[in-house]
Amino acid sequence: RSGTLTRTLLQTPGTAQILSIAVHPDGQRIAIGFSNYIQLRDLRTNRPLHNLAANASVSQLLNFSPDGRHFVNTDWLGDRLRVWRL
Repeated sequence: RSGTLTRTLLQTPGTAQILSIAVHPDGQRIAIGFSNYIQLRDLRTNRPLHNLAANASVSQLLNFSPDGRHFVNTDWLGDRLRVWRL
């Protein structure tokens, strides 16, 4: 393994910052947490699948369930947990 960059998936528009990521168990999808929304993307095509409303305008904690059927997110404060069916 060389540690060589193989591709760039996303360049954020304007001042948007990627704050967190999670990879789906199938390895084909990724969740990207921005300050006010979460984007699910297809890694094969590099196209967005869904934009989900964020809990708050702070960093997101993201994770997929082990079976890949659900997605969860919360903010750093941890006062709300959202579960999404995929």
